[in-house]
Amino acid sequence: MDVLTLPNKGKRNQEEKLVQPGNHTNIPPSEMRIGPDGETDYVHDPDFVKLSPRSFQIEENAAELCLPPGEGSELAEGYPNLKNIRNHLERSTERRNVKLFCAVYTHSGGVNNTKAILETWGGRCDGLLFASSESNKKTGHMHLPSNSRWGFGYKGMLQRTRTILAYLYDNFLEDFDYFHLCGDDVYMIVENMKEFLASTKVYNWENVQGNLLFAGFWVHWGHMPEGYFYLGGGSGYTMSRKALKAFVEGPLQTCQTHREGSAEDVFFTECARELNTEFIDTRDSLGAHRYHQMPIGRHSSFPGKYKW
Repeated sequence: MDVLTLPNKGKRNQEEKLVQPGNHTNIPPSEMRIGPDGETDYVHDPDFVKLSPRSFQIEENAAELCLPPGEGSELAEGYPNLKNIRNHLERSTERRNVKLFCAVYTHSGGVNNTKAILETWGGRCDGLLFASSESNKKTGHMHLPSNSRWGFGYKGMLQRTRTILAYLYDNFLEDFDYFHLCGDDVYMIVENMKEFLASTKVYNWENVQGNLLFAGFWVHWGHMPEGYFYLGGGSGYTMSRKALKAFVEGPLQTCQTHREGSAEDVFFTECARELNTEFIDTRDSLGAHRYHQMPIGRHSSFPGKYKW
């Protein structure tokens, strides 16, 4: 991977950006991003996985990983749902004609997880980022530091998320239709995600004046007030180009800008509420969830209305 100079050719009509690089609140300057060869002000190539695609490999513990259907972590209850997903992918004729950027937060110790992403779903995204503690050509990781006193630790997640959003805004806003942010332990069915984002439901939502697309799983638990939820970080959350622009130019500069902690999903949702009072219901026409916070086996066997 080399330092990327983004071409103007093929870009969309650019709206004026209200925040210039280096002017974000409590975000490190771009010179702090160090590339794989020690270069500063580094911007990664979002097409890196397509330029050197990886084949799927199981290098060890094959007997444990390749259990008979229904005997793995999917459980007997989850296997039929995996078959339904496969059947849908093979038979669906719905549109998927959107450009999706997948931003994954990780660290130098997460190479096994990001290796799995590279060998499976990562190449199906139109752009990919592994926001990490170091840049590495072999793993595809990119050094993207934040101002958190916790560095790249778990308690630094909130500030790391703020930095990732600013980086996407500064460098890739005009090149993609949607942006999905998640951790390196997520498996994303990109075809289904694109199908949802290309749907009439999403189109109609964003074409209502004042609506912005912030999409995810509505998490409500414990002693939260009735009707309150946040977009759970387990499955990650998705935003349109318009929503990313509005978030970075608004709440990112003013909302909880120095807050620390691991609850980046709560932070993101609370700050997004400064722009949106309502969020799109991401369930399908049958009421089934598209974003899943737990493994498929648990979702498939969960009680009542929370079931798969």
